[in-house]
Amino acid sequence: MGIKAAILGVSGYTGQQLLSILSNHSNVEITAIFGKKSVGKNIRDFVSKDSNLSELKVQDYVNYNFKDIDIVFSCLPHNTLQKIIKKINAKKLIDLSADFRFQSSKKYEELYNYQHTNPQMLKKFTYGLSEINKTKIKNSNFVANPGCYPTSVLIPLIPILKNIKNKSSIIIDAKSGLSGAGKTLNDSNLFVETNENIRPYKVFTHRHYPEIMEKIEENNIDCELTFTPHLIPISRGILSTIYLKNININSKRIRDILKKKYHEDYFVEILSEGVMPSLKGIIGTNKISLNIFEDTTSKTIVIISAIDNLIKGAAGQAVQNMNLMYNLNVTESLKVISMVP
Repeated sequence: MGIKAAILGVSGYTGQQLLSILSNHSNVEITAIFGKKSVGKNIRDFVSKDSNLSELKVQDYVNYNFKDIDIVFSCLPHNTLQKIIKKINAKKLIDLSADFRFQSSKKYEELYNYQHTNPQMLKKFTYGLSEINKTKIKNSNFVANPGCYPTSVLIPLIPILKNIKNKSSIIIDAKSGLSGAGKTLNDSNLFVETNENIRPYKVFTHRHYPEIMEKIEENNIDCELTFTPHLIPISRGILSTIYLKNININSKRIRDILKKKYHEDYFVEILSEGVMPSLKGIIGTNKISLNIFEDTTSKTIVIISAIDNLIKGAAGQAVQNMNLMYNLNVTESLKVISMVP
């Protein structure tokens, strides 16, 4: 099977990582790549020389006919794909922005301060949390890739919370590398501001909080949630520490729940008791590494998870979703990954 793929927004960090992964996919032919400021550049300006690529150049999507493309990946900024999605008219599409993650256009508009130009399309999209929505993704032509923080949080949380009857209290302390901010120039992300530093940001206002909350509520789960992200001086990776109070189940039971849920999922790694997840253990992989700890004195459960934000939190999960959509081996092109950048 030769799946003809196109990538919109190829020159950003996520677009480059996606291009690298797809270039080594045995079932995919990268037919077209698109950018804005990078139009005319060669495909090899964005990926390593050891990838399997033809001599493609970055094009402007405006004059391109997408009728022969099987699947389009959009790595465009928020509030961009929704404006051009009818022009693309893709058979299958995976969006890595937030344009189609929410069920309600009103919620999107409140968070992103843009009027949604295609609210009628929202119901056509499946939320692409691969291990949770596997069946829905397989039966969908349109997938909205989750945000990176929500991926690190929802994979461990949803199975646990489904087994809790009482209202629980959840605190999430999450730390991310600089690539999560993209390539947009911001004084606070300059080297001299971030080196040897760690700082919280967007306390109570981060856009991933409502995304996490919506997906928890969709599973009929009642909880109180506090989410605080921090920026740390590394290129990539997310480490999330999740504190659970008032859940009335112990760490052994939680371990059993997660093992039962994910025993067939290659990319979910539940570590042995006492072993700490670390960023070094997952950087460059499509895995989420997690473990469970319990403080019996304060009756607090701590879940720690680690992902590569550009792979499992973005490009890798997008390819995992494509594999599901085409009924391919879910690990295809995702066992060995070249990191870009």
